[in-house]
Amino acid sequence: MTIVVRGGHCLPLSGGVDVRGGCQVGSDIYSWASGLKGEQRTARRFRRLRGHGWFTLHAVQWATGTDIDHLAIGPAGVFAINSKRHPGKTLWYGDRAVTVNGAPTRHIAASQSEARRVSRTLSTPCGF
Repeated sequence: MTIVVRGGHCLPLSGGVDVRGGCQVGSDIYSWASGLKGEQRTARRFRRLRGHGWFTLHAVQWATGTDIDHLAIGPAGVFAINSKRHPGKTLWYGDRAVTVNGAPTRHIAASQSEARRVSRTLSTPCGF
């Protein structure tokens, strides 16, 4: 499987380095492709929810160009899920913080902000 990205570079998702030089470890394209790989894995796991009253959407685009990685809609409500992938890193997570290799992240704050945005967007049209 390949993905065509800006600049005409083909980026192999399973490789790590594009032989044509479009994807070096540490580059923005590499980071994006690694994140996409994690999002695809998460989407596959969500398939198990289908027979249990859940509907899932993936890469839901906002008008601003940003997206919601996954939106799960089911009997317990609507959930915005933000996928992250940190291969080879040491992760620590608690109720209010996530660190990667000991460094703090904005993962929880970003996820909370995304959830509030989804809530605002859906509440008025749904009459809540």
